Amino acid sequence: MNEIMTFPLEEETKKDILRDLGVENIPQEKQEEILSGIGELLLKEIFLATIDRLSKEQQDEYEELLSKEVSPEEVENFLKNAIPDYEMVVATVTKDLMEDLKKDAGENISEEMKNLEE
Repeated sequence: MNEIMTFPLEEETKKDILRDLGVENIPQEKQEEILSGIGELLLKEIFLATIDRLSKEQQDEYEELLSKEVSPEEVENFLKNAIPDYEMVVATVTKDLMEDLKKDAGENISEEMKNLEE
């Protein structure tokens, strides 16, 4: 299984992300690419935000879990059980990532508009 692991996104969250980025009307294939990339970014950000909250024993267990190439849902279940405020961490990381992505998207659009005006 050499597939890139991404954070599992709920359908409503996917719609919100696409709407927030202003890409809800682009072809489905491109939307899926964007969502996959965001899911991968989100997984990395959540990892960074949660790894220090795990004990050494939990970190070892987490590493072992990842070495077995389990599903993202299994990883999430492990983290939910290991970190009492996991849902809050995910919500904060997701919010921060989306704000950064919207800011970057806005800057890219502004730059494109400047290039068109020249």
